[in-house]
Amino acid sequence: MLKKIILLLVAALWAQGAFSQSHEFANWKRYASANAELGAPAKGENRVVLLGDSITDRWPRTSPSFFADNGFIGRGIGGQTSYQFLLRFREDVINLKPAVVVINYGTNDIAENTGKYDENLTLGNVCSMAELARANGIRVVLTSCLPAGGFGWHPAVAGAMEKIVSLNARVREYARKNNIPYVDYFDAMVTEDGTGMKPEYAVDTPGVHPNAAGYSVMEGLLLPVLESPLWFGSTEWDFGEVDPDGGTLFHTFRITNVSDRDFRLVGAAGDCSCVRAYIGRYRIKPGETAELKVSVNPGGYSGEVEHTLVLYGQGEKAVQSFSLKFNATDKQSK
Repeated sequence: MLKKIILLLVAALWAQGAFSQSHEFANWKRYASANAELGAPAKGENRVVLLGDSITDRWPRTSPSFFADNGFIGRGIGGQTSYQFLLRFREDVINLKPAVVVINYGTNDIAENTGKYDENLTLGNVCSMAELARANGIRVVLTSCLPAGGFGWHPAVAGAMEKIVSLNARVREYARKNNIPYVDYFDAMVTEDGTGMKPEYAVDTPGVHPNAAGYSVMEGLLLPVLESPLWFGSTEWDFGEVDPDGGTLFHTFRITNVSDRDFRLVGAAGDCSCVRAYIGRYRIKPGETAELKVSVNPGGYSGEVEHTLVLYGQGEKAVQSFSLKFNATDKQSK
């Protein structure tokens, strides 16, 4: 009888410990003190929080001036997956009342740190975080999963690059449809043969974590987006395979003013007469979104073609370049 009671007590204590560990799955305690000390944003503060895993966690230590000079707040935790990001999103993002959250995701999901990888669930976690942020008046920047040819801590995981490419494509499309800026670290850091991260940008082999040079590349891509008064859900469009005699092609880009003052557009110019632009609203008030409708005439072209359209703002300054691609068939090149 005594033995049975002891066994029951041991089981109860084990269960209590297990549930306690489960409750701390997201590691809320990691930034609890820092969050409390931070307090509410000062008047006029444009607070930016970077959320992620070890790639985000190591960033302030590797490039401290990037965070100090810009007032950015790092909320990365090594080893975490998007499931854990979502659980701590209120504590480490919403409650800090930032103007912007930058979300980097995917590496540890694909590495199966918290179980078998399911692309649909990871994508759903990313979408949920974006929607939670926007519901709380926080602007969102989504960034690509970095290239990784494999994972040294989980070498049995196969097909890492294929999974990363697929997830990035789906997140990018979600960002485009929802007018959310998407920063593509992947293309800037992948090897020419597409098998992993460029060795010169990584601290490990296979490359997963950036070194100072890798973070410098990421900073050069992210900072212009955060500093721009205008945000674009996408800046490129591929019409795919088209018939050169099939008539004019059309696409609409959306432009949101994220500054605190009116922004005036003055026009747009394509790199040839076959590209035209129609600006729906020349003066965009803070928080408003305007449409930029573009048309391309593929007549006379053959093969893969890319055209560029430049948008000009107040002071006649170029504010954004747009890429328009198509693959024309059965015609001689112009």
